Parts: sequence; structure tokens; C-alpha cells
Amino acid sequence: MKRFSLILTLLVTVACGKQADNVADDDNGSLPEQEIMSLELPAIPEAISTMEGKAGYLAGHFWDNLNFTDTLRSLNVDFMEQNFVDFLSLLPAVMSSDRAVAFDRMLKQASASHDAYWLMVDMGDKYLMDPNSPLRNEDYYIDFLNSVLGDTVISPVERERYEYFLREANKVRPGSPAPDFKYVTRAGKKSSLRQTLGKPLVLVFTAPQCDNCKGIIDFVSAHPSVAGPLESGEIQVLAIYPETDRNAWNKPLHKLPAAWIDAIVTQEGVDSLYPIPAYPAIYLINPNGTIRLKDATPEVLIEAL
Repeated sequence: MKRFSLILTLLVTVACGKQADNVADDDNGSLPEQEIMSLELPAIPEAISTMEGKAGYLAGHFWDNLNFTDTLRSLNVDFMEQNFVDFLSLLPAVMSSDRAVAFDRMLKQASASHDAYWLMVDMGDKYLMDPNSPLRNEDYYIDFLNSVLGDTVISPVERERYEYFLREANKVRPGSPAPDFKYVTRAGKKSSLRQTLGKPLVLVFTAPQCDNCKGIIDFVSAHPSVAGPLESGEIQVLAIYPETDRNAWNKPLHKLPAAWIDAIVTQEGVDSLYPIPAYPAIYLINPNGTIRLKDATPEVLIEAL
């Protein structure tokens, strides 16, 4: 991200005792187009000396130079999305307590305009919750949801919706026990998640009519980080259909890899125990039955194995 490098440059420059301009005029005295789309960053007080402190201050005051009642900017989707991504790019360097404050301040400032506020909330959903977002981050999203629910501007219906999102986000967090469930394989063997443990388990929630699943499953199954340990017996892969519709399960669009355990649950409600925003949903479970990865991308799974 170009803006991310700009922010890092600013942090390093200020850390060295220099005050940098947020954007520089070109030879003609006009701003480059990409900088016109960026908010002017706040000046960091000299009393803040640590990088974490500087990043936290920038995140907490990132939106100070935007008048949210100026709808030419606050309702400009391209402008707002660019700056929202810039804001998110700061968060890896920010302490969790400062991150929560930054979300609180952001939404409080946005509440000056009803439409701008909801554009901001929609962007939070899009970038932090959407399974297809490269910036998806559940820790950030939980902080964001707590900020939304702390506002008085949302209606009872909206509050109920975001309380549901928060409950889903707080389910089966990494480090928590994986909820047990019973299943039966295509060969007719009955078992349960708990009985399958003992070595790292890749748990893949899939559906028989999921056309999108084939490409992802083929990629995961063929990768050496999965194929090698699976062949040597170091890991297991359980592909589970979380509904009890045997008729649908018996008509899959694609066959699963032969080395995977292909199964269907034998009890209702498993899809309420594990959030499944889209198929396939990939979890990694430790040998002791605790969640290591929740709804991970194939790339994150492969890196963890």
C-alpha cells in the first residue's frame, strides 16, 4: 500500500526528531492525485516518544482532519475507502487498548452525519468481516463491533444485528476448545470430532453443491505442506458437511481427495457451533482439541502447518 509506506515514513521521520509534511507539493504547486485522496495526517506531539505511542496517536486522531458533515468527501466512497484502508494499515503497530479507542473515536466523529456514519460501518463490515477481504481480521472486527454497540445512534433492530455479529465473532476463538460433534463417513463409520483428535486436524466445512470449493480444496490438498504430512500420518483432514441432508450429501458436484475423511454430521446445529460465513470454511485444531485457526484462508493454513 502506497499510503502505508507514507505513514511508516512519517513515523520514522518523527522518531528521528524531524517534523515531516504529510504531503508534498509538486513543482507546479499542485498535489499528486493519489495524495488528494488521502487525509492530512495529524501532527504527533513531541512528548510521545515510542513508535507504539506514535502509531496509537495517529490511529486515534486519524480522522481529525475530516469534517464528516462535508458530504462531498465523507460520502465519497472512493475517498472514504482509501482512507479507511490507510487507517487499517496503522493497526498492526497499535496496542489493542489504543486500537479500541481509535475505533470509538472514529465512529463518534462519523456520527456527525447519519449517512457518513453508516458508510463507515458498512466499510467495517466489508473490510474486516467479509470472507473475501484481504484485510479481514477478527480481532479488529470485535473491537469495531464493540464500538458500534457502544453508540447510541443505532436502532434496536441494528443493535440486534450487530450483537449477533459479535456473538459469532466470539465463538471458537483461537485457544478455545473445539466443540464436539458426531459424524458418519461415506464408508458408514461413526465417529466424533473428539475421537478423531490426537494429531493436528484440518477441519474443512464444505457442501456437496459448492462449486467454489473444488479449486480451494484442490489447492490445499496438492500443497506439499498438506499432502506430505497427510501421507506420513502427521496430520488428518476431516471434510464435513454440517447439515443432516443425506440426499444432498449423496449428490456431490466434486469428489474429495481420497486421503481426506469425507463425512456428514449426524446431529443438528453444528453450523451454529462453528461460524461458517462461506464454504469452504477451514479450521485447524490442535491435538489437544483447542482451536488454532478459525475460518482461515488456504494461505494462512499452509503457513501454519
